[in-house]
Amino acid sequence: MTSPESTSDGKWSTGRVRLAWFLLSLYAVLLLGDIAYAIRADRGIVALESTWTFDADGVRADCLARTTGEGETALLLVHGFNDSPRTWDRMTPELVARGYLCRAMRLPGFAERHAQYGRPTTDEWLAEIRREIDRLREAGHRVVLVGHSLGGALSLRTALDVGDRLEGVVLVAPAIDVSETRSPLLPIRVWQRIAESILVFVPATASPFGVETKDPDDEPYPYRTPFTPRRVIAQTIGLIDRNAADSDKLDVPLMVAVVPDDVVVDPVATERWYERVEAPRKVRFEANRSAHPLPRDLDAPDLCRAIDEFVRSLE
Repeated sequence: MTSPESTSDGKWSTGRVRLAWFLLSLYAVLLLGDIAYAIRADRGIVALESTWTFDADGVRADCLARTTGEGETALLLVHGFNDSPRTWDRMTPELVARGYLCRAMRLPGFAERHAQYGRPTTDEWLAEIRREIDRLREAGHRVVLVGHSLGGALSLRTALDVGDRLEGVVLVAPAIDVSETRSPLLPIRVWQRIAESILVFVPATASPFGVETKDPDDEPYPYRTPFTPRRVIAQTIGLIDRNAADSDKLDVPLMVAVVPDDVVVDPVATERWYERVEAPRKVRFEANRSAHPLPRDLDAPDLCRAIDEFVRSLE
């Protein structure tokens, strides 16, 4: 009696061979596509970085951390995904005029060469935020943490971990969850898992979508990069999931700025989280005239006024 693998006509064996060749061919096509995209992305990164000027530490000279203003209360400003401290340029003059010291920090790896951008971990980002808080407190300042997008997720994590060092936390279009608006076929996390499974040579991906404001007078914004290291994507999704596990209770006053038309982070998830989170004080701000880069958009002046009212209510 013969087994299916060794039938006299050989049909089963031929089918297995054909399947093996199909799978090998598919893998070869994917691998070649992976190599081709890696070359294309690398060329794009090299071309982009050739337009930048770096300081001796390898940081973009026009994207350094900066401190402006004076005041008893310091606002520690944490930028978002693929961005830099320059995202706060529109808001800092208004906040300084209202009597605050503004410290626009730079997360490790950001605004550096892409070879370095993907190296720091979430814990290294968080550690740098804590160091910035400690330096401001040692200088005698009360500290309110203000974070945008990924910076919002990091600020939330910091408030959960070391809330006793903060007077309050302001989350601006925070990454409570990613939006699926630009991913209609499969959820973002599924695409991320697929990419992790099939991409071998690609270190960074380029988003086909811009992150533009709604301000018709807004000039092109050159201080962010469209290229994202895969490691940064994985770190961001991991942080979102980490926050979701234990972020329903805060020991510090909370302000959340929501962008209803946001297509980068999920505003519905943010609203649901805001409704259930417990905090000593909660304030909600709605930015109806803005897109995801709210700190650079039309509602930025109103957001500054709302932050001022929130912080003064804590005194």
